[in-house]
Amino acid sequence: PTCTNPVVLRAIGRMRRIVNAIIRIYGVPNEIHIELGRELKHSKREKESIRKRQSQQERENKGRRELAAGILGIDPDSVPRRIIEKIAFREEQGEKDVYTDKPIDLECLVKDEHYCEIDHILPYSRTCDNSRNNRVLVLASSNQEKKERTPFEWMTSGETGAPDWDEFRARVLANPSFSQRKKRVYLLNTNLDDTEQAKFIDRNLNDDRYMSVAVRDYIAKSLIFPEDGAKDHVVAVAGGATAALRHVWGLNFGKGNTKDREDSRHHAVDACV
Repeated sequence: PTCTNPVVLRAIGRMRRIVNAIIRIYGVPNEIHIELGRELKHSKREKESIRKRQSQQERENKGRRELAAGILGIDPDSVPRRIIEKIAFREEQGEKDVYTDKPIDLECLVKDEHYCEIDHILPYSRTCDNSRNNRVLVLASSNQEKKERTPFEWMTSGETGAPDWDEFRARVLANPSFSQRKKRVYLLNTNLDDTEQAKFIDRNLNDDRYMSVAVRDYIAKSLIFPEDGAKDHVVAVAGGATAALRHVWGLNFGKGNTKDREDSRHHAVDACV
């Protein structure tokens, strides 16, 4: 009754229904581990907006799948997800390498998995950020030359062959696909020092952590757990922490050490982590 945060209240309402349904079938569990899905944070209007965007994306992906299938001479359902994702990034970037402005050939992209790579704009090792806004499609050579650096660090390093920062910045500002998105902020970041790293990591983990702690406290106070001597029966885990550990431990079975969402087994991997 003292909570006034509508996001937390909405999450607790959803959680109560789920936990009560489990208890009706299996009884009170000995232990509960919580990792909240991002969708719990959204209002009804936001969910409807997301649903519409997802429907639009599904229609667009169907066209990309058929396009790739024609190039490969295979059934559309056999086109790997990673190829569809690369085609989507290529379209967003005006069919060019976002760093060097070199053209990306569609046929080479589809047929040669080593021709292009999806790169983290701000290195994953320094930000734990695997969001779509932090990923772009680049030629393999660009990814190898950029290394574990931000675009700014690479382009102002003085290395021979590095793209010109001012020209790159002008291209990013001129791309309408980046105008209303966080991706522009990521691409044009100029200061990823230790302080900034902490801000990025905190920003990525904080929302889920805040809700998870509130839900954990609610469950711990509301349920009567077995007297087994355990100090804590409810544990909250931030989704970002799970993703980081899965990455470090080599449990991403998708291409290029990414999460494999081809079927539902990735949920079991997250639960194990």
